[in-house]
Amino acid sequence: MSNIFNGPKINIQPKEDIITRELYSIIISVESVQLFTSAQITVSYFDNNGMFIKIDRITMEGEDYANWSNDDQYIYTYVYNTLNITPLPTNNS
Repeated sequence: MSNIFNGPKINIQPKEDIITRELYSIIISVESVQLFTSAQITVSYFDNNGMFIKIDRITMEGEDYANWSNDDQYIYTYVYNTLNITPLPTNNS
């Protein structure tokens, strides 16, 4: 019996493959800033075991960028609102 996975790789027309995964935590990083113009934000997602799942990149610009000032909480709120994420309360015990 032959192994079908030993054949050549065949190019095909792009076909959508939808995978549903539950995301449990994120890390938000400001990757770069173009002064007075925009900021590039990276959001890394993790599953319930802490394994990396995917990354989203967001550009914050215009009025949103101008409102940032030095308030890092603004970045968190901006990301939550932009990506429709609801943070859970932290356990500070």
